[in-house]
Amino acid sequence: MDERRREARFDVAAPAALKPVGSAPAVGLEGQVVNVSSHGVRVRVTGMAGELPQVGDLYRVRSSDDRMLCQVANSLSGIHGTDIGFRIVYWSETGALDRVILDHSRPGSRNVLRELRIPRLL
Repeated sequence: MDERRREARFDVAAPAALKPVGSAPAVGLEGQVVNVSSHGVRVRVTGMAGELPQVGDLYRVRSSDDRMLCQVANSLSGIHGTDIGFRIVYWSETGALDRVILDHSRPGSRNVLRELRIPRLL
């Protein structure tokens, strides 16, 4: 099948904290960023209890130094957890995830990614 996306997605492994906009401070999810592009990020959440996030819901997504306001585009539960696809509405602070995109968008760059060495979020 031909790839229909307009931009490349880059596989990464980085911790992520997800918080629904407008929720109590203690409410949130933890997961793992599995891929990123300049306009989207996919996060895998394991052991998710309750309802799946709804398409259109807004979340704050934090991974290391990256801070993003994102909108749920899709979600899919499987044997390895729940994958949530987000459209990035606003990237307020950039860090390692943004550098992956910049490093691999430059002319002459190789499409080889190293696993990100990002410490676990507190």
